[in-house]
Amino acid sequence: MLESGPWSEWSLHLIIVASPADAIIGKYFLEVETRPEACSSGKNFFYILFNPWCKADSTFLPGDAHKDEYVLNDCGTLYSKGKTEDVVPSTWQYGQFEEDILDCCLYILDKSKLVAKERRDPVKITRVLSALVNKEDDEGVLEGKWELEKPCGGHTCPWTWEGSVQILNDYYKTKKSVKYGQCWVFSGVLTTILRCLGIATRSVTAYSAGVDKDGNLKIDHHAGEKIWTYHVWNDVWIKRPDLPDGYDGWQAVDGTNQITSDGIYCCGPASLKAIKNGEVNLDYDTRFLFAAVNVEEVDENLKCKKIRTRIVTKSLSREKSFEDIIDDYKFPEGSEEGKKALALAAHLSAKFPPIQQNVWEGTKKG
Repeated sequence: MLESGPWSEWSLHLIIVASPADAIIGKYFLEVETRPEACSSGKNFFYILFNPWCKADSTFLPGDAHKDEYVLNDCGTLYSKGKTEDVVPSTWQYGQFEEDILDCCLYILDKSKLVAKERRDPVKITRVLSALVNKEDDEGVLEGKWELEKPCGGHTCPWTWEGSVQILNDYYKTKKSVKYGQCWVFSGVLTTILRCLGIATRSVTAYSAGVDKDGNLKIDHHAGEKIWTYHVWNDVWIKRPDLPDGYDGWQAVDGTNQITSDGIYCCGPASLKAIKNGEVNLDYDTRFLFAAVNVEEVDENLKCKKIRTRIVTKSLSREKSFEDIIDDYKFPEGSEEGKKALALAAHLSAKFPPIQQNVWEGTKKG
């Protein structure tokens, strides 16, 4: 704003632009008209992202240590090796603050074709990004490869990636899906995208994770179902106004193209509270994720046995590398709460049709 002043012809006043807590996420262009001879400010654009420091924002996350790790940390740890009793870490460079990564993330979000009002909703944004991180349906960021016995044909094999930046830069430059990824690569890239947009995100590994094709909450080997040695997905911290009160907080979201949901390959966000309680009727894909962590195996003789699942993520503590977060996902085995959750899930699941899946062959890894 320009006004007359007593000491000169014009006096400069500061212009402050404040955005609401639920502003539409994206890149904005700014034009300010003043006198014709006024100098240009140079760059005339700015970005609006989610703000987990703002209590009014639907991504607000309490605790500085949690924001430091799940939003600001650009180098983390994935658990994409080992097995239930032998957790093996590997370093992953998220690089969410590197040059061009934000523009790439917004380009990916633009591909979702969400209408403007939907781009203020982290529930819808995390859901569409879980689809766009894989190649299926929409030529997303990564093409999966599970047939490990076959060569990669001059492309990058999944186990050689060490971070997200090259993947996202290659995708942004070529506009073609990058070859190749597996579950931990999808998870690492999705962590980068979501943290870049301001959503607190952690990569999660479930050892002995079930893949339930028919939605009966049992892993039937005679029906072609299986148990991954491990599978890697993500948790995001967001509010859930679309669910009953009390389901805010960590939500599971999976970028690996295992299941179709609403006709596309995506998964989540599913409230961890709903998964834990067996409320498989609540959106999104809660039944599939409940079955993944409550593995009951049926052998060829139709005998059932429980499989121990372990769920880990990078620890906030410097004294240990990982944290076991199984209690976030399920009650202790054999507990009364756990039995009630299983019974409720079975009752609710019987009302739904089979889950549509794309279960990859060639490896027991996710």
